[in-house]
Amino acid sequence: MKKIVILLEEKTQDYAAGIFIKDNIVEVLEDTVSIDVLFLSDMEEVDFTGTDLFLVMVPRLLHRIYDYIQSRQCREKVLLVSRTLGENALAKINAIPAGERVLVVNRLQETTADLIKLLYELEVIHLDFVPYSPEIDPNDFKYVITTGIVDLFAGCNTKVVNIGFRQLGTQAVLDIFSRLNIRDSRLTQNLNRYIQTLPPKYNDVEKRYLQSQVTDKILEKVIENSDFGVLVANNERRVLYVNQKAIAIFQTDIRENEPLSLDSNQALAEQMFQEDFCHELVKIGEEYTMIERHPLKSGNDPIGFYFECHTAEGIRSLDSKLSEKLHKSGFYAKYKFKDIIYLSPEMRNCLDIAKQLAKTQYAILISGESGSGKEMFAQSIHNASDRFSGPFIAVNCAAFPESLLESELFGYEGGSFTGSKREGKAGLFELANRGSIFLDEIGDMPLTFQAKLLRVLQEKKIMRVGSNHMIDIDVRVLSASNKDLREEIAKKNFRADLYYRLSTFTITIPPLRTRKADILPLFYSFSRHKGQTLPPEEEQKLLAYQWPGNVRELQNVAAYFDVIGTIESISTVPTQKIFSVLPPAQEIKHRILYILARYPDVGLGRGRMLELLKHEGMILSESRFEQLIRELVLEKKVLRGKGRQGIRLTETMKNSIKVQK
Repeated sequence: MKKIVILLEEKTQDYAAGIFIKDNIVEVLEDTVSIDVLFLSDMEEVDFTGTDLFLVMVPRLLHRIYDYIQSRQCREKVLLVSRTLGENALAKINAIPAGERVLVVNRLQETTADLIKLLYELEVIHLDFVPYSPEIDPNDFKYVITTGIVDLFAGCNTKVVNIGFRQLGTQAVLDIFSRLNIRDSRLTQNLNRYIQTLPPKYNDVEKRYLQSQVTDKILEKVIENSDFGVLVANNERRVLYVNQKAIAIFQTDIRENEPLSLDSNQALAEQMFQEDFCHELVKIGEEYTMIERHPLKSGNDPIGFYFECHTAEGIRSLDSKLSEKLHKSGFYAKYKFKDIIYLSPEMRNCLDIAKQLAKTQYAILISGESGSGKEMFAQSIHNASDRFSGPFIAVNCAAFPESLLESELFGYEGGSFTGSKREGKAGLFELANRGSIFLDEIGDMPLTFQAKLLRVLQEKKIMRVGSNHMIDIDVRVLSASNKDLREEIAKKNFRADLYYRLSTFTITIPPLRTRKADILPLFYSFSRHKGQTLPPEEEQKLLAYQWPGNVRELQNVAAYFDVIGTIESISTVPTQKIFSVLPPAQEIKHRILYILARYPDVGLGRGRMLELLKHEGMILSESRFEQLIRELVLEKKVLRGKGRQGIRLTETMKNSIKVQK
């Protein structure tokens, strides 16, 4: 049981006030604490080590009390408490007519000044208060306010307003709860009722406290209903909070407000407070448990630790729920091998290889021209593997600027950078755990980031941005590129060690122009006009076309046919300008500059530029186009404005390029 001592100056004068304060405390804490009322004359007999809290009412007593209390540890137990007036006392004062000069009398000048200050804080501003001193004649005042000193005014014509003893204020009882670390819900209800009987002060402490109580109850409810154990301890290893899940995990009756004790597993309790303890897998009984420790700080000062405990069974259950939610969120593979339409032996051979590799856990690199169906293959491989029930997450490596790529792939802790979410964010690798991640256009990944990805693939661990601990991941990596990565390695644009890590096995999807047998079946599968066939000459036109955009372009032609009724859209690309492979980057950039030179006074948008390039026989993916534009901007050859300002030549380039308009 906790012990409180109320320290007062004179027994003959202050005893009744001390009993009144004791009754205030008992009203809130009931019989959960022992309370003694002592005086300065009793100090030599006080056992300071056995007392949890000393309450002092008058500041000037502090230095006299410290003469008796030498140790710093005991001095920290001393609390100077504030007091206030009850509603009845305040009603008596407010009944005094406005504008009156009122004499205020307390036992000491210090406490008299404190009482006047309190009256102003309680917004009693309709009276003119005068503090009592021996030279003042009470008969000069119609009203006197006093805290029980009525004998002084015997025989006077003054009306005495006796407001009785001041009671403990809101801040005082909150400080007592905090110092004694009281968390009992029944006592908290008593505290709330006590506060509501007090007049509100201008600083609105009561309202803010009651709001914090509501917040605490909500947080407590959330933590108690969580699927993992939570334990909070201060720097002295004293347990501040523990939920029932944590008690069940540790298989020990852990008590709040006491040092952490795990009975037969006390070695674990010691380990949890070691400096290097961060993210550890420990065995408790027959169950493995992952314990994460997070430091708690007030400003820069450490004040304790927050422990989060996940059992192996809980992690498996959480993974199952996460997979289900990811499926609902769209992080799943839609296509299977049976959805791939083909007749050609080239595709049959390609699919046979993919089906065999799907059963393994190896990394697979899928190469092929843009629009050939690399992601469809990746999804089919995932669905044919033993990871089919896990998430499938596709990432376009060219879609993110380098500054965001790390936080998107690996996640970040809350507050790691400006604009980050307060609660942090899981990265795509973390979300893909127990499933597959598809790194599309891997050849466009910045060279500086490739080393970080290689480390993740080697160690199968990630670290969120702003974090200091590793997270284990179980992810199969599928990647794709429309570039020749060996050629990129020779150009020093791609790391050779990363290439060999990604390409344990390689699948090359043949371009559509080399498998003519697949063109018509694919066209009719895309068209909504099921059962309707094209005239032979139209079919021949499809077969003769070179399909630089591969299956994606064929799908667009089928859509054009559904709406317009012809396939003339393919005739807009001159056959003699079709490239079996994309021309070198320098040639494409050269063509971009000449197209922009035709429109020197306007900016062209991305869609318009891609359309004009298509008419020139250059069909680019949006990511490839964006990469080339970024290079031209860095070369100071083009400018890119915001919104509708579009892309245009720099003044230098305008003067150096002359075109026939």
